[in-house]
Amino acid sequence: MPSKSLLVLWTMLMSTVPSKPGLKITIHNTSALRGETLIYLQNDRKRIEERRQVPQLLRRGGPFVYVPSPPVVTITRCDLDQMFVLNLDAREYMSMPIPKPPSREELQARAAQQPKPDVQAQPTLLIETTTQDTGERKQMFGYMARHVITTVKQIPLVESSQIPQETVTDGWYIDLDTSVSCAKQSSAYSALLVGGTRKPGEPPQIPVLTFKNVGKRETGFPLMTKEFHRLIGSSPAASTQKKEEPTNETQVTELSTRPLDDSLFEVPKNFRKVEQIRRTPVFSYWRLLLGWLDYCWARLKHAI
Repeated sequence: MPSKSLLVLWTMLMSTVPSKPGLKITIHNTSALRGETLIYLQNDRKRIEERRQVPQLLRRGGPFVYVPSPPVVTITRCDLDQMFVLNLDAREYMSMPIPKPPSREELQARAAQQPKPDVQAQPTLLIETTTQDTGERKQMFGYMARHVITTVKQIPLVESSQIPQETVTDGWYIDLDTSVSCAKQSSAYSALLVGGTRKPGEPPQIPVLTFKNVGKRETGFPLMTKEFHRLIGSSPAASTQKKEEPTNETQVTELSTRPLDDSLFEVPKNFRKVEQIRRTPVFSYWRLLLGWLDYCWARLKHAI
């Protein structure tokens, strides 16, 4: 009898103790949508909280200021097979099943249903990805980080409106899996494609892509990245006249392991369910006035 009681007590204790410590990550972003992203992970549950500053025009064609957008939270619960997206300011949320990627058989069936062209189209745009491990290593947040530079080039293969350009990502990466079992992250890179120039009234040209990979792709978690976008073939003298500034920069400012409160992965009871949450800021008259004051103050400091 005592052994049975101990077994029940042990089962109760194990059900209340997390199976693994929680993980909290804070990422600072200095792109056009600057702000912070907070990631929480524990027991196959994930919470992503985004706090952004978005550009808002003060008048059409005029200056703009950065205003805070509503904090948006995405909660992934593998145990419920549900995703919840919350607007913290409006206290609203929407829910949906976790999207499942198509299986290999489903992809093959879809490809079989697509009509096959009589003549295979020739590629018109090459996306070339070069990954270079510099060999540099350093300790970051208790992990051994590696320095990797990834260059994605967009190279037209025929005369078209597409512009030769490249995006260079200079980053430090660690081996850390921040995905959950029901929503695995994709390790594929997405190439930056920018529309080329075309005459007014001319229909857009849809490029036929071909891909080339040089070096082993980096699939680790980025702790620090600087992204540079430039046109290929621009004058080298022009680039040396002034220091090139990154178009996008991210940096992890916190990476810690500790038990997390279960409420982080739950929808508060006082939130109202809606079909679609609002993600853009409300630009009220008082915020418009503050925007103009900030703009005038910035011009005054620049003049002084």
